[in-house]
Amino acid sequence: MDMKDDTVKTCLMTDALIMTFGERLYERMDVEEQTPNTIRQKLRHLGRLVDFAKQQGMAFHSISDLIKPANFEVLLCTVKKLAGYDPIERSYGIPTLPVKIGYCLRRCAEINKSAGISANDKSKITNAKNFSSLYDAEWNSRISSIARQTSQKNKCNVQKLLPLFGDVQ
Repeated sequence: MDMKDDTVKTCLMTDALIMTFGERLYERMDVEEQTPNTIRQKLRHLGRLVDFAKQQGMAFHSISDLIKPANFEVLLCTVKKLAGYDPIERSYGIPTLPVKIGYCLRRCAEINKSAGISANDKSKITNAKNFSSLYDAEWNSRISSIARQTSQKNKCNVQKLLPLFGDVQ
């Protein structure tokens, strides 16, 4: 899979959970033309999140660090900053990004839980369950709903260009 060689690629290629997420996506999806692009986009979303957290001076080295329940508030703030959240306008610069990242994070927590069950690692299972509970309780109201409102507002505010009079004849 071709990908732009940058810090985002480095982040995702060195993160075992992101790579496992990519493998699971590949196993699940039908083989078609768009599959590699879809997988690449989702992996880059997670890589961008980790890279952005590092750039902000946070001590997170992997997606596993970000999806710990103790880091949930920091994760929310990081996703908001990455998506260009404006607290005054209550809108996102990139409204689809937080929704897509949220799906990917939820799936990563499920993968972590499965790995914990397989390895009989109770702390990994507990962390994954607690993150999922926090996600279910908080993500929609604090992230996704605002993102969807922004998307809806952007759709309504699109100016439609009318054809010139000379073009209609």
